[in-house]
Amino acid sequence: MFTNLNGLLMIGLWIFGVVVAKGFWSTFFSITLFPYAWYLAVEHLLKFWGVI
Repeated sequence: MFTNLNGLLMIGLWIFGVVVAKGFWSTFFSITLFPYAWYLAVEHLLKFWGVI
């Protein structure tokens, strides 16, 4: 059960990272390199919550 939940969370975070990406190259790399999309998503959420 948790395996499916983790996979769903990772795919959702990847899609959110692609949506948050700005510009052609940022969007291109976020689609092709999953960790970059995850980085963008986590960075956006941390800024939204006021952590950084």
